[in-house]
Amino acid sequence: MMNPSKQTSFLRRFLSYLAISASVLTIATTAVFVTCNPRGHGPSDQKLIDTFRAHRGAFEHLYAMTTQDAENGWRFQWDRREGANRPT
Repeated sequence: MMNPSKQTSFLRRFLSYLAISASVLTIATTAVFVTCNPRGHGPSDQKLIDTFRAHRGAFEHLYAMTTQDAENGWRFQWDRREGANRPT
């Protein structure tokens, strides 16, 4: 049988490691969401224009594909999750 003082010491050490691990995980997760979530921090208008000009052929191809899909009766279902803005 374990000595009660050793048992308390082990439990205290275990809870300390658990608290530190949870803190590190929380900080890492927060850092990932803050750096990877561009909500409210979108690209500038000039960057969008430059991207469009650099990849104009790809955008025209995408437009042609969506137009063809619409002509075939395929419709895009807008995301119904909370916070998704439906185009008007």
